[in-house]
Amino acid sequence: MAYNLNENTLSEVYSILSELGNEYIDKIPEKLFDLIKENRNLNYIPNYDFNKDLENQISDETVDFIAYLNIQYWCNEAEGRELIEKYKENEEKYQVELREKYNPDNIFKNNYKPIIQQSEQIPQERALTEVHEGIFSKFIRKLKTIFHIK
Repeated sequence: MAYNLNENTLSEVYSILSELGNEYIDKIPEKLFDLIKENRNLNYIPNYDFNKDLENQISDETVDFIAYLNIQYWCNEAEGRELIEKYKENEEKYQVELREKYNPDNIFKNNYKPIIQQSEQIPQERALTEVHEGIFSKFIRKLKTIFHIK
């Protein structure tokens, strides 16, 4: 598993490992911990509110790396397999959502729905009323004509 870890990510991982304590640090290889410690950004010291969800306070790369450490070093084999299956299921759900949201077949469909149905008629007195267009409306209309938007 290859990671593109920057110095700030390593600082976040180091900070979390420090909070977890030696019980977790001792389970990862010493060389890996030294690599994290030596390559972190010393000018970046993360400050976490542990009363809030930690995942929203750290980068995605940090979450990924901590998840990797969890599976590789902190879980037993059965727990690791179970977590990997959950991660695969979550990834599949995410991919389905992306396909639905960005389906190339639906991107160029005209989703325009007319506001007034054919059967509805505008009263005659309204139809003959002169409409004064404001400067903002004129500006928007001009932009639409420039970009050929209906």
